[in-house]
Amino acid sequence: MQLALDAVFPGAYEFCVQFDLKRGSTEARLVFLEHGQEISPLDSAGGGVADIVSFALRLSVWSLGSSSKIIILDEPFKYLSKDLQDRAGEILRCLSQKLKLQIIMVSHCSEMVSISDKVFSVQLEKKGKWKKSIVLIQ
Repeated sequence: MQLALDAVFPGAYEFCVQFDLKRGSTEARLVFLEHGQEISPLDSAGGGVADIVSFALRLSVWSLGSSSKIIILDEPFKYLSKDLQDRAGEILRCLSQKLKLQIIMVSHCSEMVSISDKVFSVQLEKKGKWKKSIVLIQ
């Protein structure tokens, strides 16, 4: 998790798990620190920090139990600011190549679309104007 955070937010955030004894059992608490101070990543960082850690956690769980070389993601970096989307895209491309992993991802972000190998566009025209892209990174 920390490597993923440092790749996008160099030196700004720390992620750790604290274990607390409550009601006779051990509970894990996910803690985010910004310059040594505990923060709520959704409130103080706009959600981008939580997006990166969430992605890293999903990839960790995938690597522990999956023999599949495909992972499907639904807008994994939707709260990450536009100026950091390119870094997240580089991470996806690097992981795809190093792990020989095919990534299928739904996104409306042009930076994610630009790093893809194939793009399939889906557009809803009756109820509203939205457009999503299904991105394939091989």
